[in-house]
Amino acid sequence: MTNRMSRPTSAPSVPTIVIVGGTAGTGKSTIGAALAELMGTPFIEGDELHPPTNIQKMASGIPLDDQDRWGWLKKLAEHASRTARERQGPVVVTCSSLKKKYRDFLRELCGGVRLYFLMLHASQEAVLERVARRKNHYMGPEMVASQFRDLELPGADEPGCAVIRSAEGSPGDTLGTALRKFQDLANLSTAADFACDQQ
Repeated sequence: MTNRMSRPTSAPSVPTIVIVGGTAGTGKSTIGAALAELMGTPFIEGDELHPPTNIQKMASGIPLDDQDRWGWLKKLAEHASRTARERQGPVVVTCSSLKKKYRDFLRELCGGVRLYFLMLHASQEAVLERVARRKNHYMGPEMVASQFRDLELPGADEPGCAVIRSAEGSPGDTLGTALRKFQDLANLSTAADFACDQQ
């Protein structure tokens, strides 16, 4: 998927976290891993940082609530910030980041590190079709529905964000859009504030 694209030459040389967010079934892991490979940066799969209690809850088909997520988000932010600071460059992380207050919490915890959100989005129907094709996966229809109930896509007043329609085109198209959106956001990062870019 990445061999048709050239490696970007203007990746930030400062601590930077690129969060690939969205509900289940939008392609976060696929696009996140490919984006990290394309940029030559570390990749952190956020789901792997969930505590055992969260994993057990999801495996039982029980949606996570706010209290389940705060500790996970803190661990993810600390790990990603440490990685970005150690290498003085970008790191790509997958994290659903469904609610604005989750994204604000991550911003608070990642102070001093540039933070961008690439929010992948698809219709609930498209997501249900995708997760139905996954074998041995905990994400059932009710879990998907709960994520869409929680979902708050970034608005024009939320900085450092881009919304990408991941159901449109191929994964390669989505990857290309994600890279372009990140580069657009990074080019604006010297401004005091900038609007959320909606595709």
